[in-house]
Amino acid sequence: MIKNPISLQQHITQINEATGAYLVTDKAHWDSYGIYTPEEFDMYLLRSEYYDNYKYTHGFKTNWATVCTMSKAELVMGIERLHCLYVDMKEQEEFLKQAKLEEDALNAVRLAARFGVDTVTIIRWGVI
Repeated sequence: MIKNPISLQQHITQINEATGAYLVTDKAHWDSYGIYTPEEFDMYLLRSEYYDNYKYTHGFKTNWATVCTMSKAELVMGIERLHCLYVDMKEQEEFLKQAKLEEDALNAVRLAARFGVDTVTIIRWGVI
């Protein structure tokens, strides 16, 4: 038995209900994007996710036309790769931030000893 396909509007409504999202269900809106089926809509969401993740990870947008040529498998793998890269970058930023704090603390101790004051005074002076 062949399952009756649902309309694009029904598909979007189901997504909205399941996720609490507020995606537009207006047929004319999606027609203007060239999206007519649930499958095309799902690919649009996947492309948008890749596009946004690329922007957040690299700091600039990739070419939308290039994203539109990517297969579903390429998009999924790309999103996973971008996520891993983003996490690595955030971990590195946190490591560098912690290293800077440790370096500042050590410098505060050294300066305090040099000037015969406590580290709070060094910090208050704004030396660090």
